[in-house]
Amino acid sequence: MALALALLFDDEATAAVERIWSELAAAGISRDMLDLGYPPHLTLTVVEDEARRPQLETAMGRVATLVPEQLGLAAATVFPGTTVTYLAVDGDLQPVHKAATARIGRDDVRVHYRSEDWTPHVTLQTTGDAAAGLQMAKESWRVRQAVRPVRLELVSFPPVVRLAGCDLAAQAQH
Repeated sequence: MALALALLFDDEATAAVERIWSELAAAGISRDMLDLGYPPHLTLTVVEDEARRPQLETAMGRVATLVPEQLGLAAATVFPGTTVTYLAVDGDLQPVHKAATARIGRDDVRVHYRSEDWTPHVTLQTTGDAAAGLQMAKESWRVRQAVRPVRLELVSFPPVVRLAGCDLAAQAQH
């Protein structure tokens, strides 16, 4: 099983993304994100080796202190050559990403989550008709939306199992 560190968002942002997921499912384009059973999120890093759990748990405290209070969900787009449709995330996340991966060897980080390849995003679909999904997302997502990261979680997948987490507001008070 893989492990991931993920940022979860405030209720308003979560509902807005889930609405798009539901629209994609209702249109028969893709329901994979609904089937994931995990809320909209931004994945900071993914590792394949479960033995890396202690390093990721240790990193969580540092990562939580670096997460900006606000980010922006920007334009819908598709990763070239894939069926992955996503919302770009605006904000200074490079220090957060660096902290998430600092104790993990580069080769242990899944390729698209390595510093040189990582794109901050919230996935809308991973399977299905990317062109149709992108068109629907663009119609549903017209403006940049401010989002507040509220929780950092360490999960294993598939299926998604929450292993550890911390509320970011509590971390900001320390």
